[in-house]
Amino acid sequence: MLSTAADITPHFQERIKHALTVLEQSLPRDSILPVLPKTDVLDVTDIPRACGLLSDWELEITEQYDATELVKQLAARKITAVALLHAFRKRASIAHQLTNCLTELLPEAVGAAEAADDYIAKTGKTLGPLHGLPVSLKEQIAILGHATHAAFVAWIDKKTERDANLVASLKAMGAIVFARTAQPQSFMHLETSNNIYGATVNARNRNLTAGGSSGGETALLSLHATPLGFGGDIGGSIRAPASLNGVWGFKPSVGRISGAGVVVPWPGCDSIHGTLGAFTRSLRDLDLFHTAYSSTQPWLDDPSILPYPVSIQSSAPLRKPLRVGIMKTDGVVRPLPPVQVVLEKIIEKLSVSPLVEVVPFEPLDHDKAWKVITANYWEDGGAKIEQLCAESGEQLRPLTQWMVDQCRTNEAAVGKTTQDRRAARDTFRSRYCEHWNASNVDAVIAPVTPNTAPPLDTSRSWGYTAIWNLMDYPAVAFPASEMVGAYGIDLSTRTYEPTNDTEAYLLKHYNPHVSQNMPVGLQMVTRKWMDSECLAAAALVERILVEGT
Repeated sequence: MLSTAADITPHFQERIKHALTVLEQSLPRDSILPVLPKTDVLDVTDIPRACGLLSDWELEITEQYDATELVKQLAARKITAVALLHAFRKRASIAHQLTNCLTELLPEAVGAAEAADDYIAKTGKTLGPLHGLPVSLKEQIAILGHATHAAFVAWIDKKTERDANLVASLKAMGAIVFARTAQPQSFMHLETSNNIYGATVNARNRNLTAGGSSGGETALLSLHATPLGFGGDIGGSIRAPASLNGVWGFKPSVGRISGAGVVVPWPGCDSIHGTLGAFTRSLRDLDLFHTAYSSTQPWLDDPSILPYPVSIQSSAPLRKPLRVGIMKTDGVVRPLPPVQVVLEKIIEKLSVSPLVEVVPFEPLDHDKAWKVITANYWEDGGAKIEQLCAESGEQLRPLTQWMVDQCRTNEAAVGKTTQDRRAARDTFRSRYCEHWNASNVDAVIAPVTPNTAPPLDTSRSWGYTAIWNLMDYPAVAFPASEMVGAYGIDLSTRTYEPTNDTEAYLLKHYNPHVSQNMPVGLQMVTRKWMDSECLAAAALVERILVEGT
């Protein structure tokens, strides 16, 4: 059996044995590394290319083409769905052995790829707008006939009887669902660790986290082992791992992607809604997915979905110049030097463009926002989480316990009843909407996290992402450091003097020499429901930063 993370105790081995066997047996035998890299080999991003298990064609097709180009190649019959799937299955297996990111590869994907090739050969037509494209999913997104345990040992053998709505839509679009990825216990970590598989690590430095709670997806994507992936976001779980791994991730407004069939431990709690969202290598791939998904009219199968398309083309005309607010700090914790440097370079590049007007954006009471959102996350105060763990005897992970404590402390501070806490939520939303209006901005660019990928079990700064979940504003994380040519300076030359305990905690776990090789993402935020405009604004900023026009 392939080794999992070292923090899985013998107590659970028998209970979780079947899940680990399913994972091991799902990996293609022609993709098993003959020797795993030693633990002191931290950057493993070159191993898929250097290991000799992938052919030149498989390397090219997985590294050089984004999802948009792959769909074109598949439709033109220049590549087959079967060959493409085989390449990504092999690469995903390699990525897992390096980062511990998978829960299983789906055997039925092979038959689905064969059927896609047969269909296009016989009809000359594609199955849909994502014909033959391999896609990966966070484990909580249910798939018919497979266990969906949502990272709880108590649910280890809990099989689902239907596909989640998103899975059904992806299949209807012709996509090949081929991989499921790791998530943390309770979902409520900005890391990915659980008592079944252990911790998912960052491919650029395996002493650091891949982020969470959708870190399995971004670890996979960062190693070019999936062209399109999906996770969830209720406090930053798409944007944080995207930022820490240098990829794109979009948290749309709630009501844009169906969450029906997604397994969560607190069904019926709706004070703060989460949402599914996509991870991609390019902005145009986000647009590809949302355009394709809108074409399936998902609102016909899920009445909670708005009956309007999301795409760059669907955007209302943007103001000229676009008025972009820059939030340098949330007023609670200042970003560490890597994030500061990237923000400065972004401001410098955008400020000389006639297409945008760059203005400061001052945060409004983000410390209060954290109290309000954590008070509203679990309407039972985390009791269901504790109950599920007690059923199997598993311990709460450190970051699970930290979040339970945060929620309970802030519940008591914000309101005695669910009604009181929801009233505080609504009051804050109204105040922030007024603040946004007074700032007269079309979009805001802000940090995603105050740091680059931190050491395992240390991610406790959610404020930069959770604020937009509280507001239910769409936000797209983009690989900012890559767009501005990395840092351009030695980070150790920048000083950082903490002004509070949270900043001191961040600084304690910060190493400028380690961060020098790690990416920084930022996020583009727009008002609620302005999802198409969010993508369009991101496209404009990308054009300025990358093309200089």
